[in-house]
Amino acid sequence: MKRLFVTLGMLVQLMPACWAADQQPSQWHSVDLWSNDILAARMLFLSPASLTDENIVVFEFDNRGVTTLDVDQAFLNLDADRKDPSSGKSVSTGGITGGVLYIGKLAPGVTTVKADICKAAGAGLGLPPHGGYLVDMTVHCDARLRDGRDFSTPQQGVAAHMEWKYPEPNEIENAKERLRTLLANPEHTFGHSAQLNCLVIIPEVADSLTVDELLSSIRVRSDSVDGRTLISWIIARRFANDPKVVAYYLERLSASDPAALSDLGGNLQLWNPAWIEPLVVNFETGGDENILWTLNLHRGDWVANRQLTSRLSAALFKYRPILHKELASLAGKELFSWCLAAKEIGVVGDKALIPVLVPALDDKRIVRHPLTQMVTPPDNRVCDAALSAVLTVLDGNPDFAFKKAGVKYWPFEHDDKVRFTALDRMITLTKERLK
Repeated sequence: MKRLFVTLGMLVQLMPACWAADQQPSQWHSVDLWSNDILAARMLFLSPASLTDENIVVFEFDNRGVTTLDVDQAFLNLDADRKDPSSGKSVSTGGITGGVLYIGKLAPGVTTVKADICKAAGAGLGLPPHGGYLVDMTVHCDARLRDGRDFSTPQQGVAAHMEWKYPEPNEIENAKERLRTLLANPEHTFGHSAQLNCLVIIPEVADSLTVDELLSSIRVRSDSVDGRTLISWIIARRFANDPKVVAYYLERLSASDPAALSDLGGNLQLWNPAWIEPLVVNFETGGDENILWTLNLHRGDWVANRQLTSRLSAALFKYRPILHKELASLAGKELFSWCLAAKEIGVVGDKALIPVLVPALDDKRIVRHPLTQMVTPPDNRVCDAALSAVLTVLDGNPDFAFKKAGVKYWPFEHDDKVRFTALDRMITLTKERLK
């Protein structure tokens, strides 16, 4: 006879003590994903639930045999239809979470899985309005064993329904303390960043942090896995111009901290002109392309400074030796690299470099990615890359030049003939402009 899962009435006995302290057992519900004599699975979910709940979905695998099962991979995809509780009308649809749920051994009996992707479910549902959502979930899950056996939900998935509420005032206060505890104890895991993400989505929670708390927590983090990216977004939104923030990034950029550079590159709001000089110095030191593209986000703050553009162009020629080679002699990977360097000339904005680009305006060769051999718009040809760079130097943005010239151009036009006709017209006009 099949061993049945315990009933919901007994569920409290299965839950770890820490769950019993945080959640009311009566709020946990379950749906069976599949069931047979070998392996059964189900999803447990909290309802009603909110972003302040540490766990809103967990999974159980029941090995019903007497020998250990070796799971090559269990994969999850959890979708949701968020509905207005009053009207029942759909507000938004989309994935809650998904990815690898489990890899490893399953001893006989029940194994509870609280993977990192489970912790991401709250953020996937997002911040609801104060009236909350009714959520219709669809679960797709499969488990492939190393011996070749495969188990999965039905093709249409398994349905589940939950209430997703806006956090109560007392929950918000508890979440503030929990967030501070997480910030003070960084972990380089996706689960850690997922928990942070759930909490900082709540405005009242994120806005309770001081600039000192945020800076203290970002100093001990390195990337998106440990939550640094989330913290930098809060800093950018609330304290971008705070003197302490300006001083922190000035210090870190001067020390060539790649994490600080990544913060700037990922957030337009996080910017101060005081950081231009250390960025330029860093580019002069190593020629990191990420520095150029970060500077490009705020080009209007420095491109008119000829001293800066001259320094950047000198460093570009130092670290891009491909620009010293005869263009006609290049092919394959080298030709692709030359086109990338041409785009960087556009970013630098030094008009003294335009003569380097002019010969390429007559080069109609198609450029392919050296690894994929794919041709992707908008810069299919060498001349297209050169044109984009020249117009960026002259006008700051090629789009301005096309509009001013009255040339209709859509960079991602599928018809090559239409796109190339517009580009060739603009190349002719640009050559006349440069005479």
